[in-house]
Amino acid sequence: MVLVSVTGVAWAQGGEPREPVRAGLAVLRTEQISRVARRRVVLVTPAGSLGDATVRTFRTAAEFRAARTVVEAEWRVPAASQQLDRALFARDTAHVRRFEGAIEQVLGSANLIVVDLPVPLFRGAQELEAISAVLRLAGRRGIAVLVLDRPNPLGGDRVDGPAWDDPGGAVDVLHGLPSRHGMTTGELADWLNVREASGASLSVLPVRGWRRSDMLSGRQADDLLPAGLSAEQAALLTGFSALLHGGLDLSVPDDPRALVIRADWLDARQVASACEERLIPGVRFQAGRGDRPREVRVVVTDPRTARPLRVALALFDEIRKLHPDALSGPSADTKPAGAGPLGVWLPPGADADSLADRALVAALRFRQSVRDVLLYR
Repeated sequence: MVLVSVTGVAWAQGGEPREPVRAGLAVLRTEQISRVARRRVVLVTPAGSLGDATVRTFRTAAEFRAARTVVEAEWRVPAASQQLDRALFARDTAHVRRFEGAIEQVLGSANLIVVDLPVPLFRGAQELEAISAVLRLAGRRGIAVLVLDRPNPLGGDRVDGPAWDDPGGAVDVLHGLPSRHGMTTGELADWLNVREASGASLSVLPVRGWRRSDMLSGRQADDLLPAGLSAEQAALLTGFSALLHGGLDLSVPDDPRALVIRADWLDARQVASACEERLIPGVRFQAGRGDRPREVRVVVTDPRTARPLRVALALFDEIRKLHPDALSGPSADTKPAGAGPLGVWLPPGADADSLADRALVAALRFRQSVRDVLLYR
């Protein structure tokens, strides 16, 4: 049974509507206000309208006033750059340390840190770094953490690679985290708390009315996606991040279903034609026209069947066949920790489809390994 969500209401196709999807904040306000009664809290929220709404609710809603909840301070996760760059896909431990210090400065006499953040969809998302910082600080200072959960806008039933960490000697705590992990904010926090041995006293207030197979749409989905990205674009980027390492430019066009890959030397027509011949489910490949002859546009036609990593590997493979000397890998000075180029992961002569299948198997093993922290069916 396929489920969709329109304006926050989950429907079983051909059936009756289910309970509306309600994020952790709404559940706290209407059902679980005792969790913050007489507590002095620090709010950790995103920059922008979503964070504004959370802060406004805590400071002005009657339920919080009646519960005598005091907002000691608020700390906003800095807005990420709108430019697609390698930092988006590789965790920066310096950010984690800086965020930990910044949150500690505003703690005051708080005895509870409340986290209300959208799901970190990328390994380098600052929301993921902020969650890590909160857990480390809370474990060190003995302060409780309450995560107000939010659903994964890409759905929670699909996982896929790659996870770029070197299994032989990685020190990145994100080792094994697939690029498309399918977890919610609270599930990721629970996993990180164990993975980093933070020792934080963590509780998660689950979402109501959401199942792993649900894909959100409308305003509710838009609020949970990185600014400027559609769900299709965000999903593609989970597989395409490594193309940023190969001398290729990756950009987001106006078409919400598409990503654009470009290089001054790229024979876009031949590459698009070769990729089309692969008959990859869920996507089409289009060569740029007019004044854009060096662009290949990847267009999602069916989000349910498109596998971003398989698409990225196939595209990289065809580009390499046509331009074997043009692609460049990162130097040791520019390669960020925890990320790797497709040129390394897809060595010459390797079969792209086989590697995509292996990555999927690894992602499914990861899902099995974290089953104890999964909160939803």
